[in-house]
This record gives sequence, C-alpha cells and structure tokens, in this order.
Amino acid sequence: MDGILRGAFRLKRAAFSKLTEYGFTRDGGGYVLTLPLVGGQLGLTVRVTDGGEVSTRVFDADTGDEYTLHLVEESAGSFVGAVRGEYAAALADIADRCFVPSVFSGAGTALAAEYMRGKYGSELEFLWEDTPDCAICRRSDSKKWYAVFMVVKRGKLKGCAGDPEAEVEIINLRLPPEELPELVDGENFFPAYHMNKKNWVSVRADGVPERLLLRMIDVSYALTPAKRR
Repeated sequence: MDGILRGAFRLKRAAFSKLTEYGFTRDGGGYVLTLPLVGGQLGLTVRVTDGGEVSTRVFDADTGDEYTLHLVEESAGSFVGAVRGEYAAALADIADRCFVPSVFSGAGTALAAEYMRGKYGSELEFLWEDTPDCAICRRSDSKKWYAVFMVVKRGKLKGCAGDPEAEVEIINLRLPPEELPELVDGENFFPAYHMNKKNWVSVRADGVPERLLLRMIDVSYALTPAKRR
C-alpha cells in the first residue's frame, strides 16, 4: 500500500452500504470504482474487497498502461503534482464518505495494526458486518489467521478484574502451548476469548510493553501455517 493510500484509510473500516451509494459497483469479491484524473488523461480505479482491503491503480486513459510517477517522492513537475494532488483528494473523499473510524483506537492495538501492515503487508479485515468490533489479520500466502482484534466486555475475559461491563481491546495471538499456562495472569493475558485456548491467548495490547507485543506478533505469524509448496 502506498503512503497516500495508507494515510487516507489508516484506522478506518469500510461502510459497505455507503460504497454503493458513492458509485462503487460489485466486482467479484468486492467493490470497484473508476474515476478520471487530470481532465480524463488518466484513470483511477479503486477496489475495496469484502474484507475491507483497499487497492488502487492509476492508468493512461488511452493505452491502459499503469502510471506510477505520482508515488515516487522524487518525481516533480506540474503534471505529476496535479496527478498526486487529485489522487490524494479522491482517496480522501472516499475515505471520508464511505469509511468510518475503526473501533480500535487504543495505542497498543494501533501499534499492532501498523506493525502487521508494515512487516507482513496485513490489513485489518472486518469480515462480519454484524460484528464491527472484530477484525482479523491473515498470512498472505495461506490466508490463515494469525491475529484477531476484538472489543469485549471485561466480564467475558476469565479472571479480568474491574467493571465487568467495561469494554477492553484485545488481540488474540497464537503462542506455543507450553508457554500459555505461565503467561495467563488475569491482567494482561487471558485464556483466548472465542478461540482454541490450547494454542491462542487474548492479550490486552495496551497493557504489555511494545517490544513484547511485537515479539508475540512475530511468534504468532511464524506459528501460523504457511502455504504448502
């Protein structure tokens, strides 16, 4: 994902009904929209998958060849500047009118989402429209989940102290089964909520040191089956 695209949709999720109202049409496993840029000399195609992932393609309107100079920071000139500006404005408008803020606003979950995006190319996928407070990240090769983001009430987490109706952000991660018994402490680590408790743990992302959280993400990714060759 390029920097302009990443900035426009950071910590946002698609409101799918708004996509069709905006002009997107169904296309396979998602939605697609094509817009003109710089007086119709170029075209911009924006795709949003059913999992909420956004991708773009800018192309020459006459030849169909892909245009990428607007993504090269060193590129200068009035035409490139116009393309870059219209591209950013188009994405900002879509993000403002067709996306809503992600439910995950905590520093820990935001850090985790950014880390997974930067290191593994993973985007938060909101798979269930009736549960907007749940998202997953998966390996790109096998499509297997290695992280599940949730907002749950404290009372749902075994041993969690405090107001049982108060909500807390957690991330479910895979860990070696032998590490789980000593790790679970009822404060920042809990038996996995809605997951296999032998292989997963629920982590209160805002409650653990950043280095530990990122290491656990790497472990979870490594333990998730890759695509067989």
